[in-house]
Amino acid sequence: MKYIIILFLIFSSCSRSSTVSKDTNYVDTNKLYTMFEVNRMPMFPGGNDSIISYINSHHKELNEIYKISYDGSICLSFIIDKYGTLKNFEVKGTDPFGLFSKHFGIIFTNMPKWEPGRINDNKVNTIFCYPYLFKMK
Repeated sequence: MKYIIILFLIFSSCSRSSTVSKDTNYVDTNKLYTMFEVNRMPMFPGGNDSIISYINSHHKELNEIYKISYDGSICLSFIIDKYGTLKNFEVKGTDPFGLFSKHFGIIFTNMPKWEPGRINDNKVNTIFCYPYLFKMK
């Protein structure tokens, strides 16, 4: 009888744990997600055309960069938190004299809030990489 009760307890605890289903819709909103993990990408207000216009409207910062006559591309990496604020700006690629970090840092720091990335309608922190191509005349 003692063994039957122990087996019953073991069986009932195992069956209870197996009936607890894992919520596949759970999203950790404090985690940092990549652009490939989100259902909806972060977006600058107005979309891609607006971000290009915003960057190009900062002539003072861009003129300093264009003075070095650099042809090539860089990736502007940053985090868009779940509130739409940009953080941890970094230039990936060749950064002659630190000019890209300095001047793009000014441009991106002063940007308006973005629409954050989403997973299943939950706003999440997303690391974003924005490619930028330089072609000097």
